[in-house]
Amino acid sequence: MKSKVTSMEFLHSKLNIYSAENVNLSSILDFFSTHFIIKNNNKINNSLADIYIYHSNELKNINFKRGEDVYIRKSASDFFTIKAKKVFLNNQEYLRIDQTGTIINFRPEKNEIHIQLQQQIEQKDKLTVIEIIRDLVLRHEENNGVVILHATCAFKNNQASIIIGSKGAGKSTTLLEFVQKADYKFMSGDKTFIWIENNTVVASGWPDYPHLGLGTISKYPELVEKLDLKEKIKSNREDIWSTKHKIAVSPTKFKQVFPCTPPGLICSVANMYYPRLHDSDSCVLVRKENKAEFILPHVESLYKEDDDYWNNYIKLSKVDSQKNSEVINALEKLESYEIEGNGIIDGKMITK
Repeated sequence: MKSKVTSMEFLHSKLNIYSAENVNLSSILDFFSTHFIIKNNNKINNSLADIYIYHSNELKNINFKRGEDVYIRKSASDFFTIKAKKVFLNNQEYLRIDQTGTIINFRPEKNEIHIQLQQQIEQKDKLTVIEIIRDLVLRHEENNGVVILHATCAFKNNQASIIIGSKGAGKSTTLLEFVQKADYKFMSGDKTFIWIENNTVVASGWPDYPHLGLGTISKYPELVEKLDLKEKIKSNREDIWSTKHKIAVSPTKFKQVFPCTPPGLICSVANMYYPRLHDSDSCVLVRKENKAEFILPHVESLYKEDDDYWNNYIKLSKVDSQKNSEVINALEKLESYEIEGNGIIDGKMITK
């Protein structure tokens, strides 16, 4: 089988992707290219996994009827939901994607993952490959002591500003205000990776489909045009700021509108912002005493006590509470601010 190899690097994680010549992975690589270092025709030693993607009927006779129902990804959106059947044969794990029939074979003893396409690669297969790579890297980084925050992140003057809060608090709206009004760059729209390096708290962004509310999108005419949302915005004026109007934006189109940080960027963290956006005639920035109790609810972990994962290629270690505490303690010492009001930010009010 003729194949091409592409290497991917992110923080402590390295991967090799071997794909048959007739398998087009360009949209997958574009997705990760916002934050991963990607090199075509290049192989990395000591990879976390070698992923092979090709057409084959070799595994089509495996009986998945009595397999376990699992979700590779479960989402409120049918588009992002990926359901599969899982079976174990000869100490190996096999999954078959319900929607496409694609079969995944995890071979940790050989450092390999085989993805056998039963037909031309479809959108659901591409989302599956993305989710496999994301899962591998998230687990590996967590095992390496990286703290993953559910937070957006902006970049300016070689430093990161973390924007953190509960769902609907206004993280994405605040992030885009920083980018548009104060010459920041978009660094991360969903997860921010935090760890200690040379006694300094540092951060990295993470690739994702930016999930933006219709109200937020409506503030940026160029984005409205690229997403063809003019009529939808017009017909939903009455509740345009409702969280029910969240839309997953194509990273490619998003990058055409907003300046973003380069792939592989790691930088120190300058400060933290806590938005509390609501209907108001104004917006104010208030200094806030930072505390662990404000940060901990937004720390994400894939670790499960019952070991019930959709795949078992990488064993997750229980979170090292000491390392975790070091990172949280470092974040507590950062300057932090609360942003309250309508979210319309004057660039002069942002301190850094």
